[in-house]
Amino acid sequence: MKLKTLNSIYPDDLVSEISQHYDFDMTTVTGRSQYFNLCWNNWEQNEVVLSGEVNELAGSMYQLPAGRFNKQLDNAQQRFREHAEENGLKEFWDFIIKGRTVRFKNSDDALYYRLSS
Repeated sequence: MKLKTLNSIYPDDLVSEISQHYDFDMTTVTGRSQYFNLCWNNWEQNEVVLSGEVNELAGSMYQLPAGRFNKQLDNAQQRFREHAEENGLKEFWDFIIKGRTVRFKNSDDALYYRLSS
């Protein structure tokens, strides 16, 4: 049984659909990495570069949680995530963040973000 958090990030219906369609085993870290790397590469035309300070770690999965050791509470990635959540976008499935760069699945979402920021 998957943890509740993992299940909310990787819903069973999407995991099985992707596993069948792309021949990636989305139940493994390797399969998810391969799939999301494919998404990152395919979404290049929907890229937006964030302004402001960004946590210097490589990607969204390495984002340090706010707390005692992470004093960058109001950085560009966090502001973007809040904006995306308010608009119903789901990280990994609708957008992926790496450093200052965000890539969107849909060009309309990229355009909306460009116009609203």
